[in-house]
Amino acid sequence: MRLVLLNAFPLSAFPYDTFTALFKRTSIEELARDVATASEVLCYIRHPATVLALQSALNVALRTSGELYRYAEGDLIYVVTLRTPQRGQEVAEVKIEDLDIVRVVVVQGAWV
Repeated sequence: MRLVLLNAFPLSAFPYDTFTALFKRTSIEELARDVATASEVLCYIRHPATVLALQSALNVALRTSGELYRYAEGDLIYVVTLRTPQRGQEVAEVKIEDLDIVRVVVVQGAWV
């Protein structure tokens, strides 16, 4: 399974007219377990300090990326953002404790 790291949830990445997304806040430990079992880890996060913090905590090579994400069936998605967004300024240093980590499960169709 591909594990995908995003800094936001891009609606345009999903090819479905109707889909359901479940968001669950989680921990770096759960993310690390999933990284360890993933066949591939893709990072679509542009913020260097966030990528560096994740790379260090997860012990996996990651690169910043400004590419657009496209969903593939079976992707395991994590959205990683700063707990306290900083508007208009670049955050140079990030600790894992500064990050909000959310696991996202996507299914085609409606579920309520």
